[in-house]
Amino acid sequence: MQMLVNVSSARERCREANRGARPLVARTWSERAALALLVGHLVLLCCGGRDYAKIHAFGPLYVTDAVLLSAAVLSWRSIAAVPWDLLTNLVALLVAFGVFWAIVGGLGDTQGAGAKAFSFFVYSAFYFIVRGVARDDGARWRVLQGIAVATSAAALIGIFQTRTGAPLFDPSGKFEVTTTGSTRWLCGEYAVYALVGMSVPAIATIVSRRLTRGSVLLMIFAGVELVLAQHRSGFMALGVALFFTTSFIGGSEQTVRGLLKLVAFVGVAVALYLLLFGGSYLDETMTRVGETTDLDDANINWRLLNWYEVFDGIAAQPLGHGF
Repeated sequence: MQMLVNVSSARERCREANRGARPLVARTWSERAALALLVGHLVLLCCGGRDYAKIHAFGPLYVTDAVLLSAAVLSWRSIAAVPWDLLTNLVALLVAFGVFWAIVGGLGDTQGAGAKAFSFFVYSAFYFIVRGVARDDGARWRVLQGIAVATSAAALIGIFQTRTGAPLFDPSGKFEVTTTGSTRWLCGEYAVYALVGMSVPAIATIVSRRLTRGSVLLMIFAGVELVLAQHRSGFMALGVALFFTTSFIGGSEQTVRGLLKLVAFVGVAVALYLLLFGGSYLDETMTRVGETTDLDDANINWRLLNWYEVFDGIAAQPLGHGF
């Protein structure tokens, strides 16, 4: 009898928790198309980087603008059904702030910094599309897994470019040489893609408490991509993420065993790295990481000066300066 009472009370609590929640209905063909378009765009973006992002799809519209408008049209019902919780309100406030300054002060030159800054507010609308279309864990993981798989492709593109000595998508272009003397075989934005791609299998490992071979391979490819991008902010973000991840899973013996396997795989990856790139590039990478806190570095000095100007401007006009 006590068991029946407990089951009944549990059912009542579930009804209370689900009361007012939006029911999950089957996706229409347009919603499925919007989700596929979004995943495909992210995969191509993570592979092609700025060379893909700067493609003009229709007249002055870049490919990201075209995808944003197309996905919005295909999934407008899902966008309208997005719940207005705290996170949605914050995103809407951010977009409204950008639109306000665009109306009040204008954007200036369409090829200038103002238009580029405004694009951050415009692309924030992707939140509503992702929140509306990817409304269950399966769809959300599909989006993240698309980025993780693209990380592997981007790493292979970087390795190919080290062999040929020319950019794959712009054979006449040149690779950037960093302030510490290392070659950036992939553009800086690939560091962001690598960190996201690495976090996907890492989060899956934490949730499932199981480290699979697929997760290890994805993390190794993401590590290769991060090294080829030679972005010190990326290395720093990786170090912070590893510290907190280790602190979070430190009590799980099974996961710690998995991390030991990961260390073994990393050893194999380093050996493969030395075979492909040689020891000199590894030395250059370690030098670049070691000079992360060198305030005399021209790039670091320039960034600190920019941040000083930003904070000084915020103190002078807290509501902003326009675009």
